[in-house]
This record gives sequence, structure tokens and C-alpha cells, in this order.
Amino acid sequence: GGGGGSDLSRPSSAPATVPTPPPTPSTPTYTIGGTVSGLTTGQTVALQNNGGGTLTVSANGAFTFTTAQQSNTAYTVSVSSEPTVRTTCTVSNGSGTVGTSNVSNVGVSCVSQHFAYVSSYTTSVVSLCSVNATTGALSGCIDSGAGATFSGPESITLSASGSYAYVANYNNATVSQCSVNATTGLFSGCVTPTTWSSLFSDPVEVTLSANGSYAYVTNNGAASTVSLCSVDAATGALTNCADSGAGPVFTNPVGMALSANGSYAYVAGKGSGLVWQCSVNATNGTLSGCTSTAVGGAPTGLVLSANGSYAYVADNANNKILQCSVNATTGALSGCMDSGAGAAFSGPEGVALSADGSYAYVANFLIDTVSQCSVNAATGALSGCTDSGAGPVFT
Repeated sequence: GGGGGSDLSRPSSAPATVPTPPPTPSTPTYTIGGTVSGLTTGQTVALQNNGGGTLTVSANGAFTFTTAQQSNTAYTVSVSSEPTVRTTCTVSNGSGTVGTSNVSNVGVSCVSQHFAYVSSYTTSVVSLCSVNATTGALSGCIDSGAGATFSGPESITLSASGSYAYVANYNNATVSQCSVNATTGLFSGCVTPTTWSSLFSDPVEVTLSANGSYAYVTNNGAASTVSLCSVDAATGALTNCADSGAGPVFTNPVGMALSANGSYAYVAGKGSGLVWQCSVNATNGTLSGCTSTAVGGAPTGLVLSANGSYAYVADNANNKILQCSVNATTGALSGCMDSGAGAAFSGPEGVALSADGSYAYVANFLIDTVSQCSVNAATGALSGCTDSGAGPVFT
């Protein structure tokens, strides 16, 4: 017989093995970034890389775009939106080809165009000057655009937004309000309401609260008071002007300043050698509890440093700027003495600080000039006081 067969007797063949392909190597990418400088509080600048990927930067320091790039690809960083119409930013090292490391040397430098306004009592004109962003010097001083529409202007105050300027007219007991061009700084549409002229008495300075809701007007005349007005949020107009609540406690009040937190008001009395400190009602802006500090001479202009540590007082009689320490808790002034500049001025009436606090500007009434001084960042002392660069163009 024949033998039977079986599959079990046949050797099986092993399945073929397919080798696993090696993983595709990832292509390295690198980020694009750099540093922004020159922004001030509240400002933002929008940047783009290669026309897209908009990055909004709201503080000075390092920035990095979200999208990374491969080697040998081009990048071009540009400014797509400026911080303001008067603040422009310039890009350096902004374009190139990505190598084998992150790009971190793109520079974005922002510079703000600042203006200075100087009131000329004799000619009833307000001058507009450009401020050099690097040196702080004044130049190109021209009429602000309003012409001789004022009447013995003593001071100029800008609203927080910069949209409006308020000018105290000493001769006719009024306050003018002008619109301010955001680009050029020029005045237009100046109006001088007479509604409150019976309340004002030789007004010298307008001081606005931090929130812009209230305006204080110092009355240097016989009234020797400080007026308090509401500010219309839409139009900027002064309304409901009345006594600030302090009454006639001052003597020929001239300059006025508010503490950064709005809790205290400081009023300089030219005819008394005193600076008063008053408490400010947080709800209605009224003044109360006014006490005085003797600083001597004839205090006129008054300004506080940005950090609130110092008060600068123009001493019209002794041709000096006094520097006082401000108590951080009580707001009290103490240690008032020469700021370090000595008798470098001539009938100083007003004093103001640059936006960054690096420079102080002093209006010299007797020689029709504005002096510029450097401010020591650590001590607040003034030094190197010279003509601001504008020369004797004011009268």
C-alpha cells in the first residue's frame, strides 16, 4: 500500500521581516527676538516679522516672536503700530538670515516728541517749544497757535490725555480752555468763559486731579483762596466752580501741586514764605485741615517729583529753587533748603519737570528766559543749570 502524506511532515517557511525605516530627523528652528526701549507707562508698540505674526509689547525689555524659523530663512522685523502719534519706534538689526542659533539682537528704540509751553505775561501769548529727547533742550519756540487771545497768562496746564490746555488769565480773572493738536502740540478753538470770573481773583495756576474730575484754581488776589471746579468728562469744560472748602486760609496763593495718591494738596503762598498742606476729600475733591510749613522767601511755583519724595519750590525773592523732603506717610514737608543750584535764577516764577524726571525747567520772570537743570536721580538735587537753549524769547 502506499504511504499517506501529511502537512505536518513538511517544514514551514518563516514570514519575511520588513525593516522599520529610521525616523525622519526634525529640522531645528530658532526664535526671533530682541529688546524694546523707550516706552513709557501705558504705551504699547506692535511688531511684525515678515509682515505677520503681530506681537504687542507693552513694556521695555526682551521680546520674542511666537513663530520660530528654520536655518537659512529670512526674517524682517518691523513696527506695525506706533505707541502714539508723538511716539515713534525705530528698528535696528531688524533683518537677516537665520543661522544656527536664536536671533536676539533686534533693537526697537522708541522716542516720544515732547513739547514745552511757556506763558508770556506781558505779550499775553503762550509759546510752544520742542524738547530734545536726548538733551532736554528747548528749541524752535513759536506761538502756540492761539495768538494773543489770553490776558496776562500766568500758567498752562494740560489734561491727562493731552487733549486740552487750561490757561490762567491773571488780568481778567478767567481760565481759557484750548484744544491741543495731538501731533503738533498747537492750540486751537480757545474759549474763555466769563461764568466764573466773579469767583476767580487774579488766578495764577490750574491744577487737575489725577483722574481729571476736578480742577483747582489758585486765586492770588484779595480773595487768597483756592477754587474747586468740576471738569466735564466729554468736553473738558470747567463747571460748578466754588470755594475748595479751605476758605481764605492762604496768603497770595500761587503754585499748587497734588500728591501722586491724591490725598494731599500743596499750595505755595508768595506773600507769606509758607507752603500749605491740605487733605483732599477722595469723594468730592474738597480741601480741609490745611497746615503750613515755613520755607522762607517768596514761594511761587511748586512741583513734586514723580516718585513723590521731593517738592521743588521756586523762591522768587532769593532767586533759588528750594528742595523739600516729603514724608511718605503723612505727606509733610521738611528739610527745605537750596536744591543745589544756588542763586542761579532771576525772579523764578514757575518750575516744571521733564516727563522722565531727568530735567527741571525754571521760568525766570526778570530776564525772560527758561533755565534747564539736571536732576540727580538719587538725591533729587539740581545741578548744571544753564539756559534751556531757547534764549530770551519770552516776555
